Amino acid sequence: MFASLVPQLDSLVLVGLFTLCAGSWGLIWGRLARGVPIVPWRDRPRIEWPGILPLVAFPLVYIVSAWIHLAVPQKDPPDLLQSLQVDCLSRLVCLGTLLLFPLAFRQWNRENLGLHRGPIGPEIAFGLGTACAVFLPVMAINFGVAAAGWKDPDVVHPLLQALKSGDSRIWPWVALSAVVLAPLLEELQYRVFVQGTLEDRVGLSGWTSINLSSLLFCGVHFAPGRPDGLALFPLAFALGFLYWRRRSYIAVVVAHATFNGINLVMALLSASGDS
Repeated sequence: MFASLVPQLDSLVLVGLFTLCAGSWGLIWGRLARGVPIVPWRDRPRIEWPGILPLVAFPLVYIVSAWIHLAVPQKDPPDLLQSLQVDCLSRLVCLGTLLLFPLAFRQWNRENLGLHRGPIGPEIAFGLGTACAVFLPVMAINFGVAAAGWKDPDVVHPLLQALKSGDSRIWPWVALSAVVLAPLLEELQYRVFVQGTLEDRVGLSGWTSINLSSLLFCGVHFAPGRPDGLALFPLAFALGFLYWRRRSYIAVVVAHATFNGINLVMALLSASGDS
């Protein structure tokens, strides 16, 4: 019965997405027409930790992740559910490591991490608006990359491939990884540590810091036959711009999580329709 409803749900989701995206761009053009900044500037103290911190923290994530995967015994043959659970554990441990890492430099400060005191409602609103506004540009580039033949149709992102297994036990773990843990970890890496440090400690301009952190983010998301980094540049740039204006970890996590959540819903509908 659910399978028969998938085409209707798919259409409703697409209509809803286009409506939200159009509304977001309408708000953007309206603010520009009135001479109002797209995202208001938020005053904040400069980051105090040394500029070398992201150079150490970035590889530390991969070292910790590799150690977790080696430390947990793997089944033979590999079990997809267990692999997802280990991946979630790895992301969680890496997140905790990064959150506490400034203590090694005696420079732990919640505002340096983009966790400001005050209402979070505006940060959530800016995050939701950013995700809706950036969705169409990302999809347009993604279709263009596929049409140009740069993308191997047989190579799919591991999390999306997991959804096609038909095992409903996997879905919550995919959601936890993609919608919760990945945004929390990646925004801490690329926006808080890399972009924030480049701007405040290295002395680069906001635009330069945004572009460099975005290129790094996109470069990590390239894989053989799957040049996802090309399509993800609008997302990375929008996240960088949002963090530059608000210096809010919450805002960029909400934006990243919402974007991943939209893609996950569409992938679930697609997987249900194929089954």
